[in-house]
Amino acid sequence: NGTTYLDVQGRSFNGDNARNLLKEQFNLDIPVEKLPNIMFGIPEGKCSYDADGYVKSTTLAEGYTVNYKQYKAFKGGYVLPSDIEIGSTNNKVLIKINSVTALN
Repeated sequence: NGTTYLDVQGRSFNGDNARNLLKEQFNLDIPVEKLPNIMFGIPEGKCSYDADGYVKSTTLAEGYTVNYKQYKAFKGGYVLPSDIEIGSTNNKVLIKINSVTALN
């Protein structure tokens, strides 16, 4: 129905937009709508690459920087980012991915 739900330490929040919900409740402004591409290592923006051809860093249109600190081979041989840093002048978020589960 377009509603976003957020459960944090036993408290529930909801709103019409995930990004706005995080801003309102936690003063955290990150590009959540772009997280799927960021977590797969295919971000938008001008990218720099490492020697193996994986994205090393990029700057998104809104001024956010995404730094890929580490990649890891997961079950099935898929190599994906496992340590990602998203930052802006006001925020910094670290994402650590330990496992990946395929959905059928």
